[in-house]
Amino acid sequence: MKNFKIIFFCILALLLLSVSNLLHAYKQVSCVTHIHSTFSDSGKLSLEQIIKKAKDYHVDVVIPTDHDLEKIEYGLWPFRKIIKKTVEKNSVFLIGTDKYLAEIKRLQEKYPEIIIIPGVESSAYHYWTGSPFTKNLVLRGWHKHMTIIGLDTAEKYKKLPIINNPSAREFDPLLLWPVLLLLLGLLISGRPKVKFCFIAISLLLLIYNFPFKNYPFNAYSTNLGELPYQNLINYVNTQNGLVFWAHPEARNWKEPYSFWPVSLQSSPYPEILLTTRDFTGFAYFWEGANMAGNAGGYWDQALIEYCENKRKKPEWAIGELDYINDGVQNNYLNLNKNILLVDKLTKENALDALRKGRFYVTSKYKPNGFEPVLTNFTIKSAETRVTFGESLHYRGKVKIFFTISTSDNSHRKLKTRFIEDGKIINTITKESPANIEFEFQPVKNHTYCRIEIDMENSTKLVTNPIFLYND
Repeated sequence: MKNFKIIFFCILALLLLSVSNLLHAYKQVSCVTHIHSTFSDSGKLSLEQIIKKAKDYHVDVVIPTDHDLEKIEYGLWPFRKIIKKTVEKNSVFLIGTDKYLAEIKRLQEKYPEIIIIPGVESSAYHYWTGSPFTKNLVLRGWHKHMTIIGLDTAEKYKKLPIINNPSAREFDPLLLWPVLLLLLGLLISGRPKVKFCFIAISLLLLIYNFPFKNYPFNAYSTNLGELPYQNLINYVNTQNGLVFWAHPEARNWKEPYSFWPVSLQSSPYPEILLTTRDFTGFAYFWEGANMAGNAGGYWDQALIEYCENKRKKPEWAIGELDYINDGVQNNYLNLNKNILLVDKLTKENALDALRKGRFYVTSKYKPNGFEPVLTNFTIKSAETRVTFGESLHYRGKVKIFFTISTSDNSHRKLKTRFIEDGKIINTITKESPANIEFEFQPVKNHTYCRIEIDMENSTKLVTNPIFLYND
């Protein structure tokens, strides 16, 4: 009996040890996203050329995000459908969603060592102010973008609820109003000319309104705020896709545009992290690190709301490129990477890591520069340990440990900041390679911790949060 107990406890200890070591079994794979090919008007490279470059840069996961629709219309009231100017450029919808997905499938079969996940860059809504006659016509919100990732059928893309997408139109019973005019005309008696005019005009208006479908939001209404964007987020969630806010701090202004005296204006929108909900995350790099991603910024405010049960989902930081070609605007395919923690390199595992925040982000400014490498990461309390994007039920103090080095094994100065509940609670300065260890007592029963590391040559690493519970 004594021997049986010893064997039982040995087996139990081995099981517990194997569970605790699961975190160390994760494989780190690199992922790049927000990439434009010749399926976009701005793209310079074919999808295959991009995949070849990714292979040369030793990238594991590539997420092309060509523009779904690049179409602008302005019509004169009351006949906006007839008296109008339309400008449309290359996009996934114009070239063909089926062709886009078929090409990605072909490349996946040709380059099985790289995971290719389809995506698009989307603008849910824009609206007009001013008038072409007073030469102050402005298109607002044109560059307010999201990247949508992981939709797996052409039908799901075609039904994206975005402005100027014909497939997004819905039946609008209000467009049947000329029927009332027709009935009135039919009821008129004794005045054949008036009767004819009523019937003719009503029939023409019915033809004009056919097929009695309208966009949920139109470009001639006043600013609708975040409603069209939340509508798109909700749709993507129902289709099991991922949706990230792109370049929230970018400022775009063009004057004039390609027709009439038209200007385009899109103000930065970092506050969108608070005014919309249930999206997957936002672009920390390139244009989201200052107002959105800095300590105490909009990201931290949203994470605090999540910890206070004011949000259903947390938001993750991602690194995007807005890539066109190597060297264009000093951008290269290997500058911003998302380092995903996966059991095995598959499309499903990559999407799962992105969905659950199980990754960290690195950024550098030169294609041949070094990259930060984070290994041996653990955050634990008592005998429980977790990793990025997960929740730790802590008792007493929480201990964080990891090793930071560089891809070229060089000695580099680094500064590590630990951020809890939107505040920097500790800063450690060392030189790589270095073991970083920090123990602290969380300030709340329900909070989070995330880490930022600054290195030489504007190289940076940002982790996604770990949530801390003591209920």
